[in-house]
Amino acid sequence: MIDNTPLEEAACHMPSGAYLDSAMKFRTTMSIQNVLRIGILAAGLALTHGAMAKTFEFRGHTLGEPIELSFPDWRNKDPYGIRGCHDEVVSGYLACPEKREAVNPRSSLGSYNIGDVEIDRINYDYYDGKLASIDVGFSIVKFETIRNMMEGKYGKPNRDEYVNTYGGYGLIFNNRQCDWNFPQGTLRLSLYYLDMHMSRIEFINPTVEAKIKKDKAAIDRQKGAKGF
Repeated sequence: MIDNTPLEEAACHMPSGAYLDSAMKFRTTMSIQNVLRIGILAAGLALTHGAMAKTFEFRGHTLGEPIELSFPDWRNKDPYGIRGCHDEVVSGYLACPEKREAVNPRSSLGSYNIGDVEIDRINYDYYDGKLASIDVGFSIVKFETIRNMMEGKYGKPNRDEYVNTYGGYGLIFNNRQCDWNFPQGTLRLSLYYLDMHMSRIEFINPTVEAKIKKDKAAIDRQKGAKGF
């Protein structure tokens, strides 16, 4: 709504023709300003929606893609005697390690690399045969490098703060966490994972986590019916 009171007061001090001319100019100016405000607001909403509309992608993998696309022989064992994928938490939830790129002479299991940064673990987690999450572990000394690389890939995080995190042996860490939001969930980089030596990247998929929780509850009820 436009407040015309100033124009009415001005009418007492100017000829009628001048008043009408001034009123038209005022309303025209206000209309232009309103159009500009609406345009800026729409552009801001479009940018926000565009950021949220992105499907999460990691090293060429996107959520929802079938397991056979990247791990067609996941039931077989790799050269290190490890099966391609293994059950996690409940049946149907599989963790599949990425193929190792090079052999680390310090380890019989080889190594992974993201850029020129050596990584200890890269797992792709599947539920009902579709990619649901990722799990990446690496040395804490590489945290800042990895964070900068992630910002280059996904932009500035939506959240970057320190929070209290419970670890093993009753320890509480003042843990730095960086979150990137996507329609499917949250990509999280944590300074500490399990102990003071390991950092972690994970994708938190609330829809899949709810299904896994439901599946696990059903398994627990079955065990209880037989065990008690």
